Formats: sequence, structure tokens, C-alpha cells
Amino acid sequence: MRGRAAAVLGAVALLGCSRDVLPSGRQLVWGASVPGSTTPARVTSVAVRGDYLDAVLESEVFRLRFLLPDTERCRGVVERDAQVDFVRLRLFGVVKRGQERCEPVGIADLAAWRDQRTRPRRFDPLPRAQATFYVTYSDEEVVLVRGRFPLATEIGLTGSSDLVAMLPNAPECLGPLEEGVASMEFRDAGAPAYVLVASEGLCPLLGFALPIRLRGDPTRPAEPDAS
Repeated sequence: MRGRAAAVLGAVALLGCSRDVLPSGRQLVWGASVPGSTTPARVTSVAVRGDYLDAVLESEVFRLRFLLPDTERCRGVVERDAQVDFVRLRLFGVVKRGQERCEPVGIADLAAWRDQRTRPRRFDPLPRAQATFYVTYSDEEVVLVRGRFPLATEIGLTGSSDLVAMLPNAPECLGPLEEGVASMEFRDAGAPAYVLVASEGLCPLLGFALPIRLRGDPTRPAEPDAS
């Protein structure tokens, strides 16, 4: 009971609620990151990005952008305007629609994901490491690259030596994309959460996902960082 009470108090702090404006029950459960909790949501957009479905889920307590395997099952679950349930399980959760379910393999809003997982840890100086990667997909809006992103462990991702990252298809990202190597930084507050440092400016990292093609079961969820 003491642990549950502490989680609820922590949720109030994370949600930034004052004593005059108390959070709803769903907000408290969401802020406390209760495993197995279910939150109704709506799919407000969905697009195909290479091997992934890029889907935005919105509810009264969150707006999150997930990367899911582009499979027939997942397409049926995250149709645009579909009413779904988001269940907190493992790292990226599970999206359910009726009896069907699809497990995201990535997140494409790293700042929102960071903020809903933990309280900020103030870093000075900012953590920096070298990322190496190559392009696997691009369209007018985003570019997907695959490679090594050591600081991904800061949001609980293991296997940082082989991840897919999503970048905007923007001028500030051209240098890193051409060179295939750049310094990456992690910020514990504000947006973006991750950037690649380039001579043209800062290229934001929009998302991280597990590679799909080398996985025996593309809908198997990621394991959270145990540290």
C-alpha cells in the first residue's frame, strides 16, 4: 500500500497538478505507470514508413506516436479513427482493438516517451556519444536509418548497437545522413530529447524502433532496460 501511495503522489507531481486542480483517476493511473493498466484511445493518423506503421494514438491523458510492424494484423488494429485500448506492458505497450492486438516496436515522440517514464535527471554537461548509421527508407517527411545509437539506453532501450531511428527529411539532417556518422546528445527536459550535432545545425531524432526484418516474430515486444 505504501508503494502504491508513493506512485500516486509521484504521478501527481509528474502531471504538474496543483491542489486546486486534482487529476482524474485515469490521469493518476497513467502518471503512475501502472503495469497492465488500460487506457481508451483513438487512432488519429497512420502512415506506412518502410517496414513500419507510423500511428498516432490520442486519449484524454496522452498523445503518443508509435512505430508498429506493417503487418495485416496491425493494419487492422490501427486503422485511422479506430477506437482502441492501449495497455501498459513491457516497454512499448500493446494496442488492442476487440480481440485483435498489435505490439509497437518503437516510439516516434521521444520527448513525450521520456517524460512519461521517469522524472528528469539533470545532466551537466549533456551526455554525448557517437552514432553510426545508414539510410534504409526515406519519403518527403522522414528518413529511417539503421545503426548504433548508444544513448538510446537513457529511455530504457536495450540493444542500442542495432536500432532504427527516424529523422525529419530536413536540411539540418543532410550532413549526418550523407556521412553516416554524427555525435548524438540526450536532453533530460524539453524537446527534442535527442539530436545529432551537425555543421548545418541540430538534427532532431524523432524516434527509435527495433529492426523488424531480423526478428523471428515482428510483433514480439522489446525488453525494458533492467537498470
